Amino acid sequence: MEKSYKNQENSSKEEILISAQEYTSILNMQQRILSMLSSGENSTHILNTLCFLAEKLLPNAVASIMIVNENGLMTHRHASINDLKIEEHERKFHWEQGIRPSEHASLSDLGL
Repeated sequence: MEKSYKNQENSSKEEILISAQEYTSILNMQQRILSMLSSGENSTHILNTLCFLAEKLLPNAVASIMIVNENGLMTHRHASINDLKIEEHERKFHWEQGIRPSEHASLSDLGL
């Protein structure tokens, strides 16, 4: 059984079909986050869990949440991968802290 989601804001009424399993996964994710909120869990843990669950739902996705201030500057970042150490041999960028040097390959150049 597939469920249909109609985008209420889009006048073209775009429909996205999802399987019953996907629908159940979304409801379970929602329930888990609401349970964490109602039990007063740490907001950092909740946001990191939300990213992890979104990535689990969407294969090959990388989720993050950025909190910005009134000037549009990022003040906090949450992601499911924050706790995973990146080994030196896995690093794609090797320069001192700051802006990427113009001679270094961009993400597009690296196929990312």
